[in-house]
Amino acid sequence: EELMSRALTYSDNTAYQMLFNYFGNDIFNKSAEAAGAKVRLGTYMFGETSARDMSKLYLDIYRYDGKYRDFLYWQMDTSNPENTGTELIAGYLPEQVRVLHKLGTGSTYRVGMHDCAIINTNHPFVLCVYTSINMDMDNDQVPFRCLGAYCYNVNVRTAY
Repeated sequence: EELMSRALTYSDNTAYQMLFNYFGNDIFNKSAEAAGAKVRLGTYMFGETSARDMSKLYLDIYRYDGKYRDFLYWQMDTSNPENTGTELIAGYLPEQVRVLHKLGTGSTYRVGMHDCAIINTNHPFVLCVYTSINMDMDNDQVPFRCLGAYCYNVNVRTAY
């Protein structure tokens, strides 16, 4: 539980690697296949993916109704005071909107900042933003915020 919390809430790669070393890739790969995502983990703990595949995985998280749903949701919830990166997609959204997200960054070889989120409105939606932005500058977070706010506004103003 502590390793999952550190991997999801703090984006702690050491905790993630420990989980990967213990559980392997089989559970993830089967879940990704069932969700319709193309991403797979090989013997290396990270994989290359796309916003489209992450959207499929996040939709799977949203639909998850298992024993650990509340735990999983709380780790990813932007209202969790320990959650990192809450200023990205959720940055310009109304405070009362529940957002579940997980940020990621490029490795030492790849510059980038990524954030994927479930925005829980009357018609929930998934937004994944993958960039080559280097988060060294304060204004680098603005595109995430603007995209999140724009998609939210379209969502709440659309008659379904």
